[in-house]
Amino acid sequence: MDTQKEIESMVNAGMTQLTKNDFLNELNRLGYQVYKTNCFNYINGSNENTYKAKSIYIVENDSGLSFANIDARRDDNFKALQKMRFECFVYDSGRIWEL
Repeated sequence: MDTQKEIESMVNAGMTQLTKNDFLNELNRLGYQVYKTNCFNYINGSNENTYKAKSIYIVENDSGLSFANIDARRDDNFKALQKMRFECFVYDSGRIWEL
């Protein structure tokens, strides 16, 4: 696995690494949470580097809707969530979280 190489690639591309707790706290502040039942581990082989990954399922705290649901809100907190998803990553327990 090239997990460390992928982390280096992400950092070199300007992404910010967050701790698991920092990510979860910021999600909660924005009104979201990780719905653990729909998260899963896998091997991502679609990039230049093959690495251990974890798919993260994010839902709204109040409605339980996935952030990607057509009926989910599209307010400033959603925009902040999208910014975090595109500009940050979490590395925890040997896996890069796919946000």
